[in-house]
Amino acid sequence: HPTTDNTPEFLGISEPGGLWDQLGGPENAGEDIVIGVIDTGVWPEHPSFSDQPDLAVVGGKGNKKNAAYGPPEDWNGTCQSGERWSQDDCNNKLIGSRYFLEGFGHFGVIKGDYKSGRDASGHGTHTASTAGGNANVPAAIGGLDLGYVSGIAPRARIASYKVCWNDEGCAVSDLTAAIDMAVADGVDVINYSIGGGPALLPADELSFLFADDAGVFIAVSAGNEGPDPGTVGAPAVVPWVVSVGASTQDRTFDGIVTMGDGVAAKGVSLTGGVDPEAPLVDAASASHDGDDLCQYGSLNPAVVAGNIVLCRRGAVARVEKSAAVAAAGGVGMVLYNNDDADSLVTDNHYVPSVHMNYTNGMLVKSYLDATGPTATASITTGIKGTQDAPHMAAFSSRGPNVTALDIIKPDVTAPGVNVLAGGTPTPLFGAPDELFQAISGTSMSSPHVAGIGALLKARFPYLSPAMYKSALMTTGSQDVKKEDGVTAADPFDIGGGHVVPTSAADPGLVYHTDVFDNIRWLCGAAPQSVSPDFCASLGGAIDSSDLNLASIGIADLAGSQVVTRTVWNVTTPGEWTVAVDMPPGITATVTPSVMNFTNFGEPQSYEVEFVVGEDAIYDVPQFGSVTWSDQYGHVVRLSLIHI
Repeated sequence: HPTTDNTPEFLGISEPGGLWDQLGGPENAGEDIVIGVIDTGVWPEHPSFSDQPDLAVVGGKGNKKNAAYGPPEDWNGTCQSGERWSQDDCNNKLIGSRYFLEGFGHFGVIKGDYKSGRDASGHGTHTASTAGGNANVPAAIGGLDLGYVSGIAPRARIASYKVCWNDEGCAVSDLTAAIDMAVADGVDVINYSIGGGPALLPADELSFLFADDAGVFIAVSAGNEGPDPGTVGAPAVVPWVVSVGASTQDRTFDGIVTMGDGVAAKGVSLTGGVDPEAPLVDAASASHDGDDLCQYGSLNPAVVAGNIVLCRRGAVARVEKSAAVAAAGGVGMVLYNNDDADSLVTDNHYVPSVHMNYTNGMLVKSYLDATGPTATASITTGIKGTQDAPHMAAFSSRGPNVTALDIIKPDVTAPGVNVLAGGTPTPLFGAPDELFQAISGTSMSSPHVAGIGALLKARFPYLSPAMYKSALMTTGSQDVKKEDGVTAADPFDIGGGHVVPTSAADPGLVYHTDVFDNIRWLCGAAPQSVSPDFCASLGGAIDSSDLNLASIGIADLAGSQVVTRTVWNVTTPGEWTVAVDMPPGITATVTPSVMNFTNFGEPQSYEVEFVVGEDAIYDVPQFGSVTWSDQYGHVVRLSLIHI
């Protein structure tokens, strides 16, 4: 049987020669690496967090202690008791749990949530199980057998830090306290599927600066405000974190709506079906006020009862629409987007549901308009299907980085659409009594990168977080489409590219920045944050373009500019040659154009002089690259942006 649902296979991690093989198989991949998940908590009884893997496979509760493994020796964390949580809820897999509510609790009432590390949302359980959940855990939703799922680093330990409450938000004071505590506890990796609007230097960004200095690899969601430009949010905007965009994977869950005239319309679904057919009605004619959005209380039970309802996306959460249909007595829902480019998302709906694009939604609506009160339809049970991938998710936030135009963001992209992983049986929204869900967001792509970071750290513990980040960026795949499925994605979508973990495990050359480099960058980018005397003692400010990142961004290029980079050799010594791909009207000269490395770990520097020609294009972003390659097949690519 398949060992995973999809993304470890899609990313090549579980394939022969992939990172699992390099680390001794999934039973050893991530051993003694601690992933700190700062989120909504976790559901501790979930089989993805069992320390009894055999019990997890057969669906056992698995919270018994296992002497075969446990927390690393340098682990300093604890298991904080609270509502429906005792110290026995931690184990040798889920080694720590804390919760933080002094900030949020000061301004709001905790309602519908557990005052403990227990997850009432499902978001934290999903991200934690994606990053480091056990291998080969059987998954099912609504009685549908969905095969086996695995976290990216299945042998890693999980430490949970609950900071977000009521599905309403998180206080920055709580977030900052959690980051600092996670570092003190001894985590190796942090996943932070949390963010706000673009901002430079809220408190969590500063905490992450020192977490990076402590050797912690940090993966952060880029945000869900795309596809508009300039929407990457804090803390993903700063250079010392890995900000992750969301793209599709090649597995989907298909759902088919077949209308009474025999015409079928396709979408996505992870629910049961409606068969035989049932009457089909449009929410616009089934609501009290002509509203087609299926908002709670708007539907007329006298019209909806026993029927499938066509609903338009918008205004309220998707699962709230199926809840409204169920409350009015409906037996199914067809949900359609307002635009064909919008993502199609599987949710744990309250009634059998299919989510489809605008074109197919209009097909159903046209049938309804033509047929009237005799319209009928059936809905298939959701089944696994395949699709072309990766394409950017329409919701994924995009560059430019409006807080620092010379710092390219996001850094990479990873699977973030319809990711199958853990959930809570008592969700604030969505069908209850389910332990799994397939949901979407950059919140879902970030833990993929956190898990990969854990594997890289287990494979090469001597590298810095910046070097792991560099390895992911310089080996990223450029074979990514925008959300239209046709146009090639650019660095404002994907940064360095779609992650290729096996290539990142053998990057050849890596770039590194330390805490003093980052503070010198702050001396120029946010001078109010650092004392002038301290900046002077470090050698003064570093321009954003000169920060030693695995990318080059140049805003307002006039005449010429020289940019310096330093690389470290982490492979067999040899000769490296450079190739440049420049936007129209700009030339680049790299000095030296050949680098010879004689030792592992050896650093060398090079300069790139950019010169503007008469035919240069301004006011429209232009993209290029600087790529080094050696005789062993390594390719180290830096994305370049000129604005």
